Amino acid sequence: KALLVAHGLATYKTPISQCREIAVQHGIKGPGDLFRHWLAHGVLLINVALTFSSFKDKKRHFEFWRPFHRALILALNHRRPSPFYILWGKKAQQWQALIKENIDDTTKILTYGHPTFIHQFLKPDQPEYSPFKEIEQKTGFSWL
Repeated sequence: KALLVAHGLATYKTPISQCREIAVQHGIKGPGDLFRHWLAHGVLLINVALTFSSFKDKKRHFEFWRPFHRALILALNHRRPSPFYILWGKKAQQWQALIKENIDDTTKILTYGHPTFIHQFLKPDQPEYSPFKEIEQKTGFSWL
């Protein structure tokens, strides 16, 4: 939905069922094809916990993956130019301090609410707003 809003094809108030129809009408790829498109252009999607067993154990999973995320961030930031980091949600944004330590340009760190929570990601009081507008402008990458 946020991608459709960013491209002027929907607004915050557009129902998801209508968003699906709009996507089909405009030849927009389904999730599997979108993920392959992103991967082909160097997009790496990663979650703060790459495993999950139950809500009572989720902190254990976050802690388990911390060394991996730290090593990944340090390795990515040794590349020049450094990649863009799009940190969705508070858990991902906790990595911002480490990223800033050795990134070549701190404007490559973009932070937004988590997309699972539409009220944090899109803005009901600004129905045409989508974080993907800014993301596409700053990264030069079309997510569609």
